[in-house]
Amino acid sequence: MTYAEVTIIVLVCLNLAFSVYQTRLLGLVIRNTAKELDNSLANAIKEVISGLPIGDFEPPNPIQQMIAQVLQERMKTPPIQVKEVTRDEGGKFAPPLS
Repeated sequence: MTYAEVTIIVLVCLNLAFSVYQTRLLGLVIRNTAKELDNSLANAIKEVISGLPIGDFEPPNPIQQMIAQVLQERMKTPPIQVKEVTRDEGGKFAPPLS
């Protein structure tokens, strides 16, 4: 091997090592930035939630409670019964079998 070939191999190895170093450094920067973003986002959400007037609302009046109860009862209705209708050989609907 000549000195030029050895020099090229050394430079390629140095380039590879530098690329690995840059990739690890970039990964570290991204990881730290993501942690900072997560913390700042969590703090912003806490501030917004703490500023909401959640605890000071008036209880529902009796009319609203009655309407809610009627709606809950309507949701408990039994499912619809489906009857299968058959056709005879001529393609007309046959009378129901009972």
